Amino acid sequence: MSNSIKNKKDINIKKNKTIKKIKGSNVIGQVRKRYKNMLALTNESERPNLYRLFSDSRIDKLKKMPDTKKSYDGFAKSIQDKYESFKQNNNSKPNNNFYDYVNYQWIEEQAKLSKDDPKYYVQIDSARISQDKVYRQLIDYTNSYIKENKGRKKAESINAVMNCISNANKKKGLEHCHRLKKQVDQFIFMEDMYGLLAYANQDEIFSWQAPIVWNIRADEKNVTKYISHLDSAQVGIYDWGIYYDYEWDTKKDTEMKKEYKEKYFEYIRKIFKTLLPNDWEKYDPQHVWDTEKQLIDAMMCEGIKESEDYYNVLTKKELEEKYGFNWTGFVNKLGKKVDPCGVYKETKDVYQNVPGKVVVGSLNTLMCTVKLLKENWTTPQWKTWWLFIFYRQMIRFDWDWNEIHFEFHEKFVKGQPVRFPKEIYSIWPLAFTYNTFLTSEYVSHHNNPVKEAYVKNMIEDFRYIYINKIKRNTWLSQSTKNMAIKKLENINIIVGVPERLREDPILNYIKDDPWYNMGLICANNRKEMISLEGKTVIDIPSVDWNNLGLIGSQAYVVNAYYQSTDNSIYFPLAYLQKPFIDLEQRGIEYNLAYVGYAIGHELSHCLDNTGSKYDEIGNLKNWWTKEDKAKYQKKIDDVIKQYEEYAKRDGIDFDASIGTGENLADISGLSLAEEYLFHFQLLNGDIAPIKKNSLEAFYIYSAQTWRQKIFDKALPAQLKQNPHPLDKYRCNCPLARLPLFREIYNVKEGDGMWWNNTDTIW
Repeated sequence: MSNSIKNKKDINIKKNKTIKKIKGSNVIGQVRKRYKNMLALTNESERPNLYRLFSDSRIDKLKKMPDTKKSYDGFAKSIQDKYESFKQNNNSKPNNNFYDYVNYQWIEEQAKLSKDDPKYYVQIDSARISQDKVYRQLIDYTNSYIKENKGRKKAESINAVMNCISNANKKKGLEHCHRLKKQVDQFIFMEDMYGLLAYANQDEIFSWQAPIVWNIRADEKNVTKYISHLDSAQVGIYDWGIYYDYEWDTKKDTEMKKEYKEKYFEYIRKIFKTLLPNDWEKYDPQHVWDTEKQLIDAMMCEGIKESEDYYNVLTKKELEEKYGFNWTGFVNKLGKKVDPCGVYKETKDVYQNVPGKVVVGSLNTLMCTVKLLKENWTTPQWKTWWLFIFYRQMIRFDWDWNEIHFEFHEKFVKGQPVRFPKEIYSIWPLAFTYNTFLTSEYVSHHNNPVKEAYVKNMIEDFRYIYINKIKRNTWLSQSTKNMAIKKLENINIIVGVPERLREDPILNYIKDDPWYNMGLICANNRKEMISLEGKTVIDIPSVDWNNLGLIGSQAYVVNAYYQSTDNSIYFPLAYLQKPFIDLEQRGIEYNLAYVGYAIGHELSHCLDNTGSKYDEIGNLKNWWTKEDKAKYQKKIDDVIKQYEEYAKRDGIDFDASIGTGENLADISGLSLAEEYLFHFQLLNGDIAPIKKNSLEAFYIYSAQTWRQKIFDKALPAQLKQNPHPLDKYRCNCPLARLPLFREIYNVKEGDGMWWNNTDTIW
């Protein structure tokens, strides 16, 4: 591609070939037609808001300019001015650190602003700023709805849920803590291990931290059917290495681990002292620590050969006889709806039949955890831990108690400066319970069919470009290329507003008893989840338990996603706002760098190291030849090496393999966006003097998309927990692989932006 801009002859030859190809594709060549169609569907007053650089006006204006002025007047001058403004940072040069070169001033400004007005973000960036704005809008919309519909059951229910966290009743909360303790004591006294295990799994508040986690989701190898899954637990500290002392630990490592343990013990003591004020001294933090180490040992045990993809289907008989897990007993206990508040009770079995099969993640973990439980679950150490896993979740659902959670998990571990604001804290129970209401409210205030159409059209353009990149690919076999193309052709696209949503349950909430209300919510959700066992998956996005962990059903989330198990990409309505898309004031270079880059990124996830394990409908299936997989792994290894090397230059040591999929998607996505711009330039006439300016603008805007101010205290946790690398490397590493970028900014071997490989994967 870099050779194509060297002389006019080469441009014309390339242009003719491209135009012929595009016209035949009926995609990019139809952009102007689609633009005119959009104009026809709008009123005269709305037409200025549809402006996009695909329109004829920009091209015609530039064509009429004298050749000597094309680089300085109109669009070219605006780009040049913008470009010059970045040269104020004398500390960085574009060939050494493009991220700092572009973003230095913004980062410095954010550092100053955060000192005077600290935010609750661990890092400041456009997504977090925009999401905060959306949360505040939703709270305003909800308050208005409640006021306008006073006395109606739905409005009163929403009001009860909205206040269950921010205005929690301490007396009722402590009563619940004591009831919960009695319930745990009873399970232990009755030696009912599976009853306690089911009790810990019965609702979303606690289930993710049970020693064996149960849920129902689509079968990865048959995504049309729902099936039960058994997964491993999550322990209190994200970095397992902190629980152990190693001979290679440095003095710094030892001091860090000591501080973590001291802070964790303090956190545990505060929980018990607050929720069990009369008995807290009976519960030793060391017991929690020792139990979590036992669980980690069980999760790391070996002996059974694991499947490569950690997918194992066990029959009821295998589960019970070979692995020692009483599946029948567990399911029967799980099917009993017992609200943890001890108020709402029903003994009717929800499960009509014991499921004959279950999917297990790790066979070794399951076997070793079951053995561990049978030998230790009633000991004093484990009794403390059982209570701890319930109580550590309870403190998150009360504004005052949440201070304990914040001080350890958010402030100490993650480096978050201040707490999540109380005025918008209610967004969490609302999102958990009234997702459809929130989505509907947001859509009613912000729906924008024009932006939706723009993004959908751009996705189709990107899909076409991506498919042609695969066709040109020289390192894949034809069979693998055919499957990759098939995946791209079958990607399900959801933009803006969800197609279908689950109806919000309107239950008999009590205004001043938040724990009763949460019990109702969880019991209802669990009933619905159990009812899915063995049923056909009709539309995954429509099946929603109203929690922020699921995608595709929340129009108010400022992000974009790819879901491998249904081969879908999602661009929620909240993402279709400035600065991610701007059709009023910005051109193609800007929109390609923002929403276009995101489109390329999400599309690329279908072929990353994880997405490539699934077929075109989302089934876990190997469609790669052995030789192709080996070649792909070499490319992955080179990407990992690059990201770790770039970080090492800054004195940062981190494992880039945890973010492999994101890194691959960034590299491929940026390459797709660049190719899109190149096609656009070729299609819109020979305007050679501004080609370089146009590319420079695109690269600058692409660097802006990743600008972030991350706090020093937040850095260690981000490097360990976040699958995305630091945004500096998300910017520099993909750019360093683009021949055109290297040519324009004269990047040579030895420069900071140099990498010895220009491979963009596909």
